[in-house]
Amino acid sequence: MAMEQSQNEAKRETATSTLKLLDVFPRDKVIVFKVSVIFTIDLRITNEMHDENGNDYDGSFVIPTSILSGTGRSLKRSKSINNSRNPWIDLSPAPCPEEISSSHESSLPICLRRSSQSAALSPCGSFEELPTELIYNILKYLPWTSIGHLGQTSKDMRNILIRWTGTSRMQYRLMQTILRTRLTSSQKTWNGKLSLPSELHTECQRTGVLLKLLTCLFPTPQRLGLYYQLTTEVKRGIVERSPDYEPHLIAASAGVILHSLISGWDKRECTKVYSLLCQWNNIGSTLADYMKNPISTNANVERSLRIYLRSLFLDFAAPCDRSMWIGIVFDCPELTDPQDLAKLLLLLYAPLQPSGAIIWDFFEEDMEFAAYTEQYKMLAETLAGIITPARKYYSPQEVVDVIQSLTGLPTLWPTRSAAAFLLCLHCVDSKPVITYFKHLSSNEHRGMAIEVLSNIFYIASEFISAEPLGNSGISYRSVLNLIRNAINCGWSHDDRQAIVQEMWNEIRELCVNLLDDAVLIGNAEELHNLMETWKEISIQLTF
Repeated sequence: MAMEQSQNEAKRETATSTLKLLDVFPRDKVIVFKVSVIFTIDLRITNEMHDENGNDYDGSFVIPTSILSGTGRSLKRSKSINNSRNPWIDLSPAPCPEEISSSHESSLPICLRRSSQSAALSPCGSFEELPTELIYNILKYLPWTSIGHLGQTSKDMRNILIRWTGTSRMQYRLMQTILRTRLTSSQKTWNGKLSLPSELHTECQRTGVLLKLLTCLFPTPQRLGLYYQLTTEVKRGIVERSPDYEPHLIAASAGVILHSLISGWDKRECTKVYSLLCQWNNIGSTLADYMKNPISTNANVERSLRIYLRSLFLDFAAPCDRSMWIGIVFDCPELTDPQDLAKLLLLLYAPLQPSGAIIWDFFEEDMEFAAYTEQYKMLAETLAGIITPARKYYSPQEVVDVIQSLTGLPTLWPTRSAAAFLLCLHCVDSKPVITYFKHLSSNEHRGMAIEVLSNIFYIASEFISAEPLGNSGISYRSVLNLIRNAINCGWSHDDRQAIVQEMWNEIRELCVNLLDDAVLIGNAEELHNLMETWKEISIQLTF
């Protein structure tokens, strides 16, 4: 008896020395473990071993029976996780093997059966039999990709790593990655488009890929439950340690992780993702309340909705999946008419103040349209994705109603602002713009068409000359095509001639005013840009 106690004491000291060695090992060095040394540690030390929650542990790793079902089924069939109303996963420690009757060994989790039956498979032992503390200590030195590959080696190791994702160690690691990332002043300011520093973006992608590898055989609610639990706890920890940390960056990190997890999923599964996350984050009821009230009623609610919808579903979706996500978001039951659709479009893509408040009357400000080019472009791209015939059929009248509703919120847009939006929309998809001008021709709104086309011609110089528009699709050829399509939308011959003549009269009058400004003020830049536009379109008309 005394000899056995002496042997256990020697083995306990060996295990303790190994843990201390791992604790002091530098993170930035390549760690090489002697497998024979680690595996020859007797893992059946019954005293002074604890799991990550401080509970007594017997030395053999036990997958909690709250994750694995009571009948020994794999984690993907666990009923405790499939409840969409409660995304939290019970990762509490399971009873020790001694507490389970040996007569029911067939009902034990696979890893328990292995530890009791297959200990002699190798003279080095089984990796799954390492103490929890030792396994978790090894994991903190491994990159995300290596941990993901480790989880694919066996079901036992996969379940061990899934349990690790629910511990404070995994959450703390991700939280520290976010908090330690240095941010520039422009990255701290939310200008409407969510983005992350490249290093943080890469780490979040790897985290999402890790969850993807560990849960590749699980049903959608269970996979999202792990994701939601991880991101919620990380957010809570960041807020506790750094209350002033920018919430849009936390949301952006969660969005990158989500789309790395669900990359390649079809529309049916993505619809489930949208439904579950809206339910867990209370987005549906908040959006319904927003639709019932006038805009700018509650700035905090509007900001929260914008952050959630854009970070989780729109800004970080793969380019090939963006149109699918636009369809999912704008097919929600809260949108009952074109007015609601227009309100949601402006909520998501209207420009922001430095404080994060939405500038609802941005179209009324007396400034260059190039300053809001990104907003006009995003509005146009999203609207084109909503009314595309390949996704959902919109009648010509419904298309016109959507455009008129958008350009009438919160008040009627000036003609120049409407012209800027139509120019961007035509560069994405010409069909809605042609439908709009056909509506004007059928209702004999010739004056409105002349005013819109004149402003399109004028503001084209501002769009084309703006520096960040290299890939916007706006060019002299696109302006010419818009004018050409607009004057061939069912107008009579006399109306067409009148539109062209009036449009050139408007442009000549505009040139005279700009020439006066150039002489009196000395600023001839706008006149020069307009003349360049005129010259290029005239050259195009000769071919």
